[in-house]
Amino acid sequence: MRELNYLVKIEGNEALLEKFIEAIDNNTVKIDKAYPNPYVLDSGEKFLLDKIIEYFFQTRPFSKELYISFFEKLRKLNGFDSYYYSLGKQTEKLVFDTFGRVKKGNSNISKTEENLPKTILTENEKELLSFLCYLAVSHIKYGPSYASVTANEYFDIVTELGSDEVEQLKKFGTGKLPKELTEYK
Repeated sequence: MRELNYLVKIEGNEALLEKFIEAIDNNTVKIDKAYPNPYVLDSGEKFLLDKIIEYFFQTRPFSKELYISFFEKLRKLNGFDSYYYSLGKQTEKLVFDTFGRVKKGNSNISKTEENLPKTILTENEKELLSFLCYLAVSHIKYGPSYASVTANEYFDIVTELGSDEVEQLKKFGTGKLPKELTEYK
């Protein structure tokens, strides 16, 4: 049996996982160059990123601003491809738990159940769908060309659940580029 030199279990390691999240927030965490590239604290402890992300979702109440801030730090640290899969799975679970009418497809979130009346979205639901749009846009910006398939699945779900954010993104973009670039003639 192969011996692991990094941690993968959340239970019993909560205090250490809090240190990893703090180190990510403070930009003091390092990444081991040896596969599977666990994250390393200054004190030497190592943990796999997917479990850090899972713990983050379990312990942090959803806030679009908090979540985007955390994942942008991860992106700058080690690139979108280092965590997109784990982030997608945790976000999908959060969407399933929040919207009972969303059903699981083959690999990702799938269509909403047919013939259900549209409901008025709460502010928290709007933020969650906006975060799903952030994830979709990240797939397009930082992922390979085929990641647009996943992005479009996410956009479809956001639209089906009653948000107009996808339409706003198509008309106005994310708002990160200057107006003179987006309205070039």
